[in-house]
Amino acid sequence: MKKILFVLLFIMTIMQPCICDIHAQSYEQMWEQLDKYADDDLPKQVISQAEKILYKAQKENQFAHMMRAWKTIVERKTDIEPDSFKVCIEH
Repeated sequence: MKKILFVLLFIMTIMQPCICDIHAQSYEQMWEQLDKYADDDLPKQVISQAEKILYKAQKENQFAHMMRAWKTIVERKTDIEPDSFKVCIEH
């Protein structure tokens, strides 16, 4: 029984940094990373980073960051495929 408990605690310790990675970063750091992706013309990475910001902002009820992230996602998706704007609105 003690071995099982030890293994579970060990697994939880390993998983903790992965789970809290988004929460540990500040919005400023996340937006800076997004800007670097934008400067390097990497639209898929920009979208991915904006989705992370959106997720964090939704959990923390940070409406300004939510709106900015959503705007960024829609803009970048329409840059990749112009017809995607219609799909973004439907969600």
